[in-house]
Amino acid sequence: MMGHSLVSRLIWLLASAMAVLWLLGSVTAGMLTVFEVNERLDNALVEVAQRLLPATEDALSAPQVMDDRARQLVSTLDPRALAYQIMAPNGWVALRSTNAPAAPFTPPALKTGFRNVPRWRVYTQPAAAGGYLIEVAEPQMHRSEALRRAIGLAVLPLLLFLPLSWLMIRWAVKRSMRSLIRLQREIGQRDGSNLTGIPELPMPSELVPIHTAVNRLLDRLQRA
Repeated sequence: MMGHSLVSRLIWLLASAMAVLWLLGSVTAGMLTVFEVNERLDNALVEVAQRLLPATEDALSAPQVMDDRARQLVSTLDPRALAYQIMAPNGWVALRSTNAPAAPFTPPALKTGFRNVPRWRVYTQPAAAGGYLIEVAEPQMHRSEALRRAIGLAVLPLLLFLPLSWLMIRWAVKRSMRSLIRLQREIGQRDGSNLTGIPELPMPSELVPIHTAVNRLLDRLQRA
């Protein structure tokens, strides 16, 4: 029963190893991308909260001034990406962006830091005015979309290179096996009417002992 050729086995083994490495590389790249994107988006929340700090200096004396100053400080804010609320000490929303809900993002009396709530990723920090809090939030849908896009950009090139790698492996294996195939062809041409020695062939050192042994056998047969 004829088995698979050595060339096919080598191509299959190398391609399988390449596929496993590609899978591990894709998972690693995806995890690193998720970590990096989350970190950058969280930094954006902190930056907006810091930019809103000067606006809360007038929270107690001039609420309208606070409103105007807040709008100037975050005039470049993308309303689809980020929203903010300035919480009064009594837990009510003293000021908010147009895309922020009227109800607080989070329950009152929360500490500074990040938290996930339904539909939002929220960062909270104390304001300049006593008892006030600044909360900046990003829609979870926006973050998920950014993560999907970033993971696609990181993993898609690896996916495209996988079939190219298989073609390169196939070409390299077949090229490296030329000497063995030629030696096989030369041996197959020997029979009772042709016992001449196999000529010198360019071949790797691993095939030299086989070449020498076959020539010795042919020489003995010819003398017999």
